Amino acid sequence: MNKMRKKIFRIVLSLGLTAVMAIAFACAEEGSAGTSPVDCGPNGSEHDGHCHCDSGYLFDGETCVDPIQITEVCGEHEADSDTQEQDHEHGACVCPAQEACPCDHGEIETIGERQYCVPELHEA
Repeated sequence: MNKMRKKIFRIVLSLGLTAVMAIAFACAEEGSAGTSPVDCGPNGSEHDGHCHCDSGYLFDGETCVDPIQITEVCGEHEADSDTQEQDHEHGACVCPAQEACPCDHGEIETIGERQYCVPELHEA
């Protein structure tokens, strides 16, 4: 009986180690070339390398957040147009109060009492 227990223990141990190795190898290949995938947080899901945020949440350049957490004001950075375009493509920004919103690469959305420039997710 003791030999049977040892044999069962070895089989269970082998299966357990195989499962752990399979999980480790599967995780090592996530994202492109082993880099970690986009983390959209609990309020969105990843799609083609960017986040689709749940209703009522916006992408801030890193994850899906409550819009009140977005602090970048649209057009605040007086840099060249390439930098501004890159900023708009990565995350939503708050439209300046009492001014026209510089939102060339997305759509203006009103949430609560604030307006946001929300970038297009897919290039046309």
